[in-house]
Amino acid sequence: MRTQTGIWGNQETRNKTMTPNHYAIITECVETGCRRGVARAFKHTDDPTYDQIETAVHDAVMLEISEKYHFIAPREETIEPYEL
Repeated sequence: MRTQTGIWGNQETRNKTMTPNHYAIITECVETGCRRGVARAFKHTDDPTYDQIETAVHDAVMLEISEKYHFIAPREETIEPYEL
């Protein structure tokens, strides 16, 4: 494995000493997304349907996760602009 040197020296050593806690990050994203999703579902109506709440929570959780992690779609799943 090739190592890169930079202002911190050996990058390989630095990466082994500091790793993200993915469980804590995703837990925070889910908790925040659930709160925001429920609030968004009740924003314009006092009695949203189950589907409206579910969609709002799902969208909010995915938005939170997408802000922390960057995903690259596989080639076979790319959407052509003319398909929309």
